[in-house]
Amino acid sequence: AKEAGKNMYKFFDNDMSTSVFERVMFESSLKNAIKNQEFEVFYQPQINFKDNSLRGFEALLRWRHPDLGLIMPDKFIPIAEETRLIIPIGEFVIKQVCLDIKEFQSKNINFGKIAVNVSGVQCRFVDVSELLQKYLIEYKIHAKYMEVELTESVIMNDPQKWIKMLGDIQKTGVDISMDDFGTGYSSLQYLTKLSLDVLKIDRSFVQNLPHQKQDAAVADTIINLSKAMGLKTLAEGVEEEEQL
Repeated sequence: AKEAGKNMYKFFDNDMSTSVFERVMFESSLKNAIKNQEFEVFYQPQINFKDNSLRGFEALLRWRHPDLGLIMPDKFIPIAEETRLIIPIGEFVIKQVCLDIKEFQSKNINFGKIAVNVSGVQCRFVDVSELLQKYLIEYKIHAKYMEVELTESVIMNDPQKWIKMLGDIQKTGVDISMDDFGTGYSSLQYLTKLSLDVLKIDRSFVQNLPHQKQDAAVADTIINLSKAMGLKTLAEGVEEEEQL
């Protein structure tokens, strides 16, 4: 009732008990997942449209639950953030990506650059620039092989704070990408001050291309804005020839 605006009432529903029970069980399972190393990193390719060459990969986290099978991040990341379990999980991803880069290099596999999603909660309690430096040095990885992704909503929640934090991350030599661009409330004033390298067009604007004129206009605007600011543009969720 408080979340819905206070000074009101709500009727009890059995689904509430089920929801709370599931949450408690998930939280307990997440703790075990960290301890038992049940998380895996999958890699989604990023393609350069100019020549169809491989630009790099985005690291995607999956939870291989012993009973429930493969669980997608939208099911567990919100709980991980609320409980701050995202801090050790986020560190695991950065470490695993560095390990995989090391292996790719040893096998002469062309992987370009690997993008890692970083949670705003993680950044609130951990110095991500220091964490990146730690594993880049430990595994002797050049910073040019990594990229950090943060969502537009996280950055714009407190842009003044992020101006410094993104600057610190960029000093490590790692590129920075703003994910979900166009879905939040970006201030163009702050956008010029943030240390960004890439703007990602959210998949919600890509999935209806080229037939949805409004989405096409948004995608076109983001591409032109990126070019004008000297940034790269990445379209998320391109799955059909027409969208390409």
